Amino acid sequence: MTLLAPRLGGSFRYALTPYSQLIQEAEVLYNVLGGVHVLVNSLTKASAHLFQPIALTASLIANYDSQPAPGKVRTNTALIVGVEIPIS
Repeated sequence: MTLLAPRLGGSFRYALTPYSQLIQEAEVLYNVLGGVHVLVNSLTKASAHLFQPIALTASLIANYDSQPAPGKVRTNTALIVGVEIPIS
């Protein structure tokens, strides 16, 4: 299947405190070739700094495909908990 899809996306960041933040990212891709095929991706992430610069994070990822491959589900989700250490 050929997919030619313009991307519409957005991002929202909110600092709950000086040491924690909430991030929301979303995108929609709509196929302009052939039949209707829509992909939607979303990320919600909470981050809290434990020690400078180490942060504890929890993320929820959701992906939607209006025409998944045979045997696959339309919506996939993942919950991820981790530690972030920036490398500069």
